[in-house]
Amino acid sequence: MTAVVAYADAEIAFVAGDTSRTYAGNVSIRACKVHRWSDSVLLAQAGEAEHLTKLIAAVLPLGGFYGGNHHEFLKCFRQLNGTHWNNAVQSYTAKGKATPEGTILIACASTPADPAQVYKLDFETARLTALGNCGADGTGGAALSEKALAELNNLRGSSNAPGIHLDTWAARCIEGAALTNPGVVDWPADMQIARPSGTSDRVVTYRRIASADAAQLAEFLAP
Repeated sequence: MTAVVAYADAEIAFVAGDTSRTYAGNVSIRACKVHRWSDSVLLAQAGEAEHLTKLIAAVLPLGGFYGGNHHEFLKCFRQLNGTHWNNAVQSYTAKGKATPEGTILIACASTPADPAQVYKLDFETARLTALGNCGADGTGGAALSEKALAELNNLRGSSNAPGIHLDTWAARCIEGAALTNPGVVDWPADMQIARPSGTSDRVVTYRRIASADAAQLAEFLAP
């Protein structure tokens, strides 16, 4: 299963997730669950893996043609998701199983037209829900969301630095989920941040960490 988190504030978008995935019913593999749509919109997937991954793989190349904001991602997603969802239903029905939930967390840095926001996008219905500046999804549901918000508040309250390290935040969230769901949520963890580079352009940084003890990096410091 999965633990993914997302954060958005000012000109920063951030996503992270564990890498545990079960394939063909019982084969455990490591898979990256974080994706880049543009230099300001990042994605993290949870739940149904095979068909949602195929859908994301079909949508991502369109970013260079349609543009980089989340409205364009949503348009492309909705154009394609019906077929992929139907394929998922048929596949799971043939195996005598119910189709699991599938979701995408979308972290959007602010633009002149839109404020920074984290959204949750449903695979089955393509319904978009605004979550505010942070969100979480995956195994544990509401408990994972509460953990993510609590850890964010803890970091804000305990740090003397001018901001919070999102790499530390994500690591604490995933560590908690892994301890609560051993063998289901597991290390390593992937994360991406999109932010201004300091030289009038933007940069997306990817990182994979092996444990919650990983060192903080300056690239992941957010206001």
